[in-house]
Amino acid sequence: MAAAICTVHWARPQWDPGAHRLLSAEERDRYERLRNPADRNRFLTGRALMRTTLGTLLNCRPEDVPIRRDCRHCGQGHGKPYVPEARTRFSLSHSGTWVALAVCETGEPGVDVQQVGAGDYERLAPKVLSDVELGRFAALPAQVREAAFGIYWSRKEAVLKATGHGLVVPMTQLTVAGHRVPTSVLAFPGLPGGAAIALADLDAGPRYSAAVAVIGATSLVVDDRRVAALAQV
Repeated sequence: MAAAICTVHWARPQWDPGAHRLLSAEERDRYERLRNPADRNRFLTGRALMRTTLGTLLNCRPEDVPIRRDCRHCGQGHGKPYVPEARTRFSLSHSGTWVALAVCETGEPGVDVQQVGAGDYERLAPKVLSDVELGRFAALPAQVREAAFGIYWSRKEAVLKATGHGLVVPMTQLTVAGHRVPTSVLAFPGLPGGAAIALADLDAGPRYSAAVAVIGATSLVVDDRRVAALAQV
């Protein structure tokens, strides 16, 4: 595979009774266990966006999309969501006032959106950045470090979501290009079979950092789509 086309759907978290009716029993249980209203809205919007978009692509009702979560590494039910027997692959992320869904027909995508300033980046940096990245990060002017950390974080999360590792593999084992450098994976021993991986930044607006990665591609074309309301997905 040389190039991959990835569609990224964006939506604002919101309560929608029609969206709630689309949830599976397992999803409703997870929704009810969330206590924070903002977390509930992000979860509901993400699942509705995922089910409605995939239902259109797979020509079935959103509530009938057979989403599974078997981990590809251990077989347990906490893995990246997927639809058995379907060529379409997808990845979901949410942070702050954004929910993002990446859909790809020609590779395995991973998407991540991060609200910049939501955590203590100086404290987190040694737990997230590789030795190479830490050296480059420390050399940056203080006023750009917060934004630079967000770029590192979203690029790394996108790659680890694409591979299905999530947080099983420490972020420090992965090295990506950083602040004001074109997106690329510089080193990742855990990449399956040494496969190629394409990485691109996304525009989520001020105070946000976002990226999408696709395994098996050497280049990436991103089709950004903004969803005004869940009913319009």
